[in-house]
Amino acid sequence: MTEHVSPPQGFKPRNFTQVISLIVGAVLFVLGACGLLYPGFAGLHLGVVHCLIICVAGATLFYNGGWKDNGFYAFMCCFFFGAFFGLLGLIGFIFGSPGTPSIGFTEPDPNLFVLIKGIAEYGRLDHILNAFIGIILMGGAFDWQRRGGLTSYRTHRKQQIIKESEEKRKQRLRYAHR
Repeated sequence: MTEHVSPPQGFKPRNFTQVISLIVGAVLFVLGACGLLYPGFAGLHLGVVHCLIICVAGATLFYNGGWKDNGFYAFMCCFFFGAFFGLLGLIGFIFGSPGTPSIGFTEPDPNLFVLIKGIAEYGRLDHILNAFIGIILMGGAFDWQRRGGLTSYRTHRKQQIIKESEEKRKQRLRYAHR
């Protein structure tokens, strides 16, 4: 005889966007922390400012994917960070030129994009990673939208506002009859 195991009380299943946000957020946070300890980690060019941006993005994605019960916040994070990382990768591929970086992995790079010398320098591997992260996050955001996310969120929010206003109206009537 098998027992039926149910999830803990208050557990709400996560949608695909929240799962993407959780996974990418954890990976980005670990990547940023490793970059702070070793700027040339995995052949990347990780300056302190870049690592802090990656850590903040990772922590924000992780928080909104895991602890917020609403998929809308995961969608917003996936969309904006996906656009940020995707554009960073695209700009690097377009404006990169051969050069030798001064931070991180210091071997000559055929596609180096120097935003601020010594602070924000991105090589070919950085562009590939940023574009890949951007594509994954935008995919998570578009999946939420494809499933009717923004429309259902607006409908749910309107119902919530109507319910709250009804409760306030009932409270006013109770106090008026006293």
